[in-house]
Amino acid sequence: MKKLLTVIILVMLFCNTSFALSTYIEKSIYDGCYPDVKSRLGKKNAKAYCGCFVKLSSQKWTDEEFDALTNESEEYQQQSMKFAVDFCNTKIK
Repeated sequence: MKKLLTVIILVMLFCNTSFALSTYIEKSIYDGCYPDVKSRLGKKNAKAYCGCFVKLSSQKWTDEEFDALTNESEEYQQQSMKFAVDFCNTKIK
């Protein structure tokens, strides 16, 4: 029973991160997001918005999927990311 519990915990840990973006891609997204949002909404809101956007993106895409998305048209990218934009807009004040 103990062995089974250990296996289940390990599977859950690795499954969670296997579908996430790498920290390098997360940092690239944040670094691309922050300056533009900061100029429009200020530091505090930019930090909250961009952090939220990175978190949701990492939960949805792998590095390969995100890379493929960035090779699509701008319209397709906006449509694909709309869920995160809409949600994160509710997190800023």
